[in-house]
Amino acid sequence: MCSGMATVFIVTDGVYEDFTIRGIFSSRALAQTFIDSHKGERFGFMGDDASIEEWLLDDESKWDKKWQEIQALWESTEFRKS
Repeated sequence: MCSGMATVFIVTDGVYEDFTIRGIFSSRALAQTFIDSHKGERFGFMGDDASIEEWLLDDESKWDKKWQEIQALWESTEFRKS
């Protein structure tokens, strides 16, 4: 963890259009407990593809890069040109 930045642990589930953030936690242990307590629930909530992503809170460097990717995609689409 970088000095001055908090780490959060994001529980995700699903792929492609079914991708969902299920919860955000202050520790990996809490995130894992959440996954373990919800596995096998009805409608596949917390399926086998559930995972924990570690992110720095307020890490602007990732968002700057993501915004550039979104802008490039927008500039290249036919939707914008119509």
